[in-house]
Amino acid sequence: MQNSLNYFTNDLFLRQSELFGEDYKKNEIRHVHTFNDLSVSDLEDWFNSILTKYSFLNNLQIKNFQNFLLSLTYVLGEIDPNKLKIKVDSIEDSDLLLWRESDNGISMITFDDLGQVVYNYLGKNGKKTKGIFNQNVDMEKLLYKFISM
Repeated sequence: MQNSLNYFTNDLFLRQSELFGEDYKKNEIRHVHTFNDLSVSDLEDWFNSILTKYSFLNNLQIKNFQNFLLSLTYVLGEIDPNKLKIKVDSIEDSDLLLWRESDNGISMITFDDLGQVVYNYLGKNGKKTKGIFNQNVDMEKLLYKFISM
């Protein structure tokens, strides 16, 4: 998870940079926190807000969601988090649903109460993809599929 101290260190470094300092100050890049969709730089806050809002999550769901966040931590170093726009919802107050809409369709990852991770993609061109994973899912590969569709 990203650490607030790292944020402040990077912020200070960029502000004092001879090469990037002026551009950084002009654009006024700030630490953004919104919890309805993923445009957060601090995943720990996002994770805690989800655990608070969806208190029905069991240990298997939390563990799978943590694995997703670990993969997401790496990806956020490569991708602007404001572009991901991941929405969070629940299905019948038992399953956690993460979804995002792109120009091509909707990608969804469900963390069900039995410990399964389900991936669905519904393309605007009619393409459909579904995968059901038990333990030991390659979360990084699944995450890339989730954000690339």
